[in-house]
Amino acid sequence: MSAARRPQTPSTSPGLTRRRLIASLGALPLAGAAAGCGTSEASTGGKVTIDFQWWGSADRNLATEKAVKLFEERHPHINVTTSFAGYSAYLQRLATQVAAGSGPDVLQMDFGYLRAYADRKVLSKLTDSVFSTISLKRIPTIYARTGLVDGTLYGLPTGIATQALLIDAKLWAKAGVGVPKPGWTWDDLLNDIGPALKKALPDRAPLTDFSGHIEIFQIWLVQHGKPLYKNDGSLGFTKADLTQFWEYMGRLRDKGVFTSPSLTASYASGSTADSPLVRKLSTGEFSITSSASSYFETYGAVQPISFPTQTATSPIGMTGGASQALCSSASARTRRRPHC
Repeated sequence: MSAARRPQTPSTSPGLTRRRLIASLGALPLAGAAAGCGTSEASTGGKVTIDFQWWGSADRNLATEKAVKLFEERHPHINVTTSFAGYSAYLQRLATQVAAGSGPDVLQMDFGYLRAYADRKVLSKLTDSVFSTISLKRIPTIYARTGLVDGTLYGLPTGIATQALLIDAKLWAKAGVGVPKPGWTWDDLLNDIGPALKKALPDRAPLTDFSGHIEIFQIWLVQHGKPLYKNDGSLGFTKADLTQFWEYMGRLRDKGVFTSPSLTASYASGSTADSPLVRKLSTGEFSITSSASSYFETYGAVQPISFPTQTATSPIGMTGGASQALCSSASARTRRRPHC
């Protein structure tokens, strides 16, 4: 799904620097919490148009559009054209736009792709003087550092989330297992909870197969006292660690706790609408907590729960982190909208 706001007719002024206006837009998704806005350009009397694109569910889109409207009211010399899409569609479109040299001026970025785009010089360095109005004072340093690539700031974190299992708690209660308490184990899932769900709800798999997600492997590693990556950037695990993880996930699959391979493959798009849980083909699945609202919209009430652990006293292994970043296109420094 996508939507766009109708752009107003732009004009430009020599005294109106496009990148400084884009820098001021950094405050938009953060509702002013992380960045400040310079307004010295407003007296020039000119107008510019800035493109802003992101991915998200309907509630995020609505909230962002409201923020854009408020931003435009405060900065009447700036018009912001917007568009959004589902996660996978957004990334595909962004890659195509960037390859064609027509990417948005301001864009939402998955931290997993931040380095790739920064290394290709697609993104602006937010340490440049034109972005001096941006402040990170209200963002905890541990999260602000997520936007760094080799010590240079390329992305502003816009939210914090963690991993979770999103389950239909009513179905789990119906199956007689209830909501697991902290400290439940992988063996509980394999030998008790999974089979009980499968028996009570034969038309649904207990869980959508999550063995292909690196986030789950990271949880598994932390539970074993190992990091995914070491401080020097090298791998923190061995081939044996990965083999052990996949073998246990295979046991869950063989026992019918996970969705079948064909059903799991049908969820390759990553869209919530395609998820087995939303399609009522499983009773729960892995997601990031920031995505919970999209499940409420498409499925109904879901409850986030922690992942099982190795033993009742083992660490849970879940980590909190910045969920996505806001970036500026490096090409915005030279690109201007045509006069009409």
